[in-house]
Amino acid sequence: MKKIIISYMIILLLLITVLNGCTNSSLNDKKKFIGTWMRTTDEDWKLKNYTFLENGTFFLSNVSDVIGTWDAKDGIFTTVFLGVNSSSYYVFSNNDQTLTLTDVTYPDVKLVLKKISSQ
Repeated sequence: MKKIIISYMIILLLLITVLNGCTNSSLNDKKKFIGTWMRTTDEDWKLKNYTFLENGTFFLSNVSDVIGTWDAKDGIFTTVFLGVNSSSYYVFSNNDQTLTLTDVTYPDVKLVLKKISSQ
């Protein structure tokens, strides 16, 4: 009986460790988004900078009075802006200074952003 209890405790500790690692990963990824990012793809939009705030809101540099919301969880970056929901897979590169977003529904649609300041 004692061995069974010890086995269950070990399994419980492993499960807590694994779940805690998943939570910390999401929190660390969220921190990477905080700051101002310049769009590097689609020249017509190049002047639009995205500023992601720690409170889960964001705005575009030329439309600062319109605020959207954002979240990053389980490798998916979601936004709601002007009533439109969007979901993208995200990948950070270049020491977290480049962010590539790939639309979940239309994987050919990619957005590449370069970090220009941290908040």
